[in-house]
Amino acid sequence: MSQDSFAARYRCDDLPTSISSDACLLLNIECTNLGQVAWQSKGSQPITISYRWHDRNGRPIIAEGLHSELPEPIAAGESRKLRIAIEPPARPGDYLVTVDLIREGVAWFSELGVQPLQFPIRVTPPREVAQRVTIVMIDSRLHDAMGNYLVEQLRFFKERGAHVLGLVEHLDERQPDWVRELLFRVRLSDLQGSGDDPLTRRAYEHFYSSNLFIFNYPTYYQLIEAIRLVQGGQVIFDYHGVTPPQLWGNSRGLDDLIRGQQQASLARYADHVIAHSSYAREELARHSGIAPSEIKLLSYVVPTEEFRPGPPDPALIEQYGLEGKQVLLYIGRMAANKRVIDLVRALPLIQRNCPNVVLMVVGDIKTQPYPQLVAEARQTAQELGVESSLIFTGQVDDLPAYYRLCDLFVTASQHEGFCIPVIEAESSGKPVVGSAATALPETIGPGGLTFPAGDIEAFAATVVKLLTSRNRG
Repeated sequence: MSQDSFAARYRCDDLPTSISSDACLLLNIECTNLGQVAWQSKGSQPITISYRWHDRNGRPIIAEGLHSELPEPIAAGESRKLRIAIEPPARPGDYLVTVDLIREGVAWFSELGVQPLQFPIRVTPPREVAQRVTIVMIDSRLHDAMGNYLVEQLRFFKERGAHVLGLVEHLDERQPDWVRELLFRVRLSDLQGSGDDPLTRRAYEHFYSSNLFIFNYPTYYQLIEAIRLVQGGQVIFDYHGVTPPQLWGNSRGLDDLIRGQQQASLARYADHVIAHSSYAREELARHSGIAPSEIKLLSYVVPTEEFRPGPPDPALIEQYGLEGKQVLLYIGRMAANKRVIDLVRALPLIQRNCPNVVLMVVGDIKTQPYPQLVAEARQTAQELGVESSLIFTGQVDDLPAYYRLCDLFVTASQHEGFCIPVIEAESSGKPVVGSAATALPETIGPGGLTFPAGDIEAFAATVVKLLTSRNRG
């Protein structure tokens, strides 16, 4: 393929003139494909975007930055806004930043004759702040309960003037800019080293200069072992509940759940240990050996201002064909312990008395091992003759609008450390029907009804009771 096949134009209207050495330089750059072929985001030679730093004399300081993937292919003649996170050098001074596209395994676009984006910038010393906070989490997934919780933790400390950084194993690039600036993807080995890698230097220095640490524990993950590396400051172990392996099935993530129970004793490295329900406190005590009296109960931060009663969106009613329907809503992961398949099995029992009922399932259906469980639920619905009454939406952007669509929020989950969607549903004015298992009765409280876990007939009867009473009301 000729060099002429690849050409580009860069545009960034808000180039910064300075950046602190302990901050992320986040740029949103409009890139136009002026070449003859599409820029592929996947495959053997995808197009990525990266950066380089030179000092005022042209000497390379960071020869090659992190490579950021394209969110989707860009056809010839098309333009897209690409976001790139740039790590600054440690030493303050004046520099030149070069942003350049790359054809992986082949060459930088500048080596193919394409003019890169270049701009001067001054790196200033680290900010002087009273509090540096490190928050550790397995991932930062958008539209996920744990991802949302991490965002609220970051927001809390940012609004109070602390310099906060979230260290994660998996970074969701869909997060908004202000969140992305406060996230850093690292490996445990990055914190165990000497800190001289320029691409992870900032995370290393922040970690070892922090005076407050929060280690979130929704399951075992390698980065949680960094709790052993803390040399000073206060440490909080934030326990979210570990799904019992016997409820997970033989699927991806099982080994982490087994280790999640075994390694809960990492909480002993903390100065303070918190859980978010009485059930979760007892569970952690059982796995860690810490006395329940030493585990503090702390409510979840659930931003409920968006979750308010209101009329359903007519566009969503039309989109999903819900006119004249009664909607049962489940929002959450498709994990085996959530027992979405039990909700499906109950549908024909419910429809005997409420024939217009549909089940809407909102959440990630693509991440492994969820596709297999979704396929099993769809197959079961087909066998029961209710496939037309089952709707999988995948992940959605406007959760409050989906709560307003429903008549009831339902969950047959057999293990919950809390269940934030229950609070969101109740804040939206929706009754909840949930299994009387683990933390669910405590979370549901007077805002709904429970049924014996695993009893599909009891679940169906409870749903019918609420739907018919609402109709009479």
